[in-house]
Amino acid sequence: MILETIFKCRVMKAINRLSVLFFLFIAVACSSEDDILDGVETKAPDNNIEAEAYAEFEFSLSTGTTQTRSSVEEDGESDPNEDTTEASLSSCYIAVIDESDNVIASDFYSTYNSGDFGWSKIDGKNYPTLKKHITIKVHNGENPKLRFFAIANLESNVNSDGTSDSDKDGFMQCTTWNGIQNNLIKSHINIFVKQGSYELPAGENLILKEDVSKHDDRCNKILIPVYQVTSAVLLESFKIRRAGQKDGVEELGRVKSVELVNLKNKTYLNPDRTVEDDGDNYDKVAACGVGDDYTFNRDYKDLDYYPDHVNPKYESIKQIRFYTYRNETSLEERKTALKIVYTLEEGGAEYTKVIKIKSPGNAGPVEKVEAGKLYKLYVTVSETSVDINFKVADWIPNTIDLGEIEGIIK
Repeated sequence: MILETIFKCRVMKAINRLSVLFFLFIAVACSSEDDILDGVETKAPDNNIEAEAYAEFEFSLSTGTTQTRSSVEEDGESDPNEDTTEASLSSCYIAVIDESDNVIASDFYSTYNSGDFGWSKIDGKNYPTLKKHITIKVHNGENPKLRFFAIANLESNVNSDGTSDSDKDGFMQCTTWNGIQNNLIKSHINIFVKQGSYELPAGENLILKEDVSKHDDRCNKILIPVYQVTSAVLLESFKIRRAGQKDGVEELGRVKSVELVNLKNKTYLNPDRTVEDDGDNYDKVAACGVGDDYTFNRDYKDLDYYPDHVNPKYESIKQIRFYTYRNETSLEERKTALKIVYTLEEGGAEYTKVIKIKSPGNAGPVEKVEAGKLYKLYVTVSETSVDINFKVADWIPNTIDLGEIEGIIK
């Protein structure tokens, strides 16, 4: 079944429930409702100089509106992606990892749970914040090295009462950093899984408490930036070079449809580990053109639930983005590619070109898709050839890792 059906029937139900609220929390928690810590001493002994104290953490998450821009901003271009759900946050797994790379606390929070999320203002900007805090034990006078790692937008396991306390991908069972990196992510591409971390170096002055049975504002506030795990592909420009012309003329309107072939639907966070080339690990997405439903627009709704809603449509080929997890396969038939159907003139014959996606390599461009990249294709066609330029940028603001890849298909 094509991804369009999957997205609309299986996943858009979840997307309609997503909000830009979200985030995390952890094994031992102290909430604004003054929850009592379960199974943990809440008062350190008065006569023990090695007494344990408690460090409480409040977490906020940053996606940033600039995160989903192309990062190619030298010409002041705007980005239609700002209208999409790419920056949405719906759930989060978070792990607290010690200096030995062991997970000392972890938990999963989801927008299925009412009252989990709020907002905090940091440096004048609002960020989604977890209302319930993480609390860990530390020895008085010690400030350990800690890493706080978040994976946002994993699919939720939903309980019979409609709440969620775990993710379908099983990160809650991970006990080490290595286990997290090598855990298979199967959550749908189009809910935009994100990852990020914040490291607290050893010796950092922590706010410590001796009694955490009651909540107060004395906590350590942590802001974790998260970035896309998926990658995006779009046709940015389509020019036609006619007889006698040196350069092509922009004619995106001649493109009838675009389609991404071989979307990888699973991934690992460990960049050295790849998903097998089994057919179940790939998806096919329907071709899209101007006038089709703008499925990833933030105003898109599932008509099964909102029958009177009028969904937005693609107004330009440039608005159509396809998403995939990274794909480094060496099998030609499994490589990710953009399929373009176009005409050279009004009412003329249709032509089809399949362009394999390329990434920078030490010895030149390599046919592969890397994680967290935005691939823009600039195509010039004539009756005899196709010229292709790629611009590949991180979804992290202000970092461009490759200028252009140039190639010619005869």
